[in-house]
Amino acid sequence: MISQIDLSIETSAAGFRAVWEFCVFFTKAVGLRTFVLLLYSIFQHWNGGGIIDLYMDLALQANGIAKKLDVLGITLGLTATYFIFTHFGA
Repeated sequence: MISQIDLSIETSAAGFRAVWEFCVFFTKAVGLRTFVLLLYSIFQHWNGGGIIDLYMDLALQANGIAKKLDVLGITLGLTATYFIFTHFGA
């Protein structure tokens, strides 16, 4: 019975140490996967433009860009950028 208690203590101590083993998260493969997920999340965050689109017209007018063709060009450029980020993010 004493040997069973000793074995149980050794097993639980080893199991406790194994729970806190973080070495597997610092390998090259895990770093690469994390980097790819980070890039994907950045691309998805930039997809759609967010709140800047709501105030784009006012911001352009404040900076002296009021011609419709100039505003259209900037809006089209932003839409193309969002499309590229979505394409490569997906």
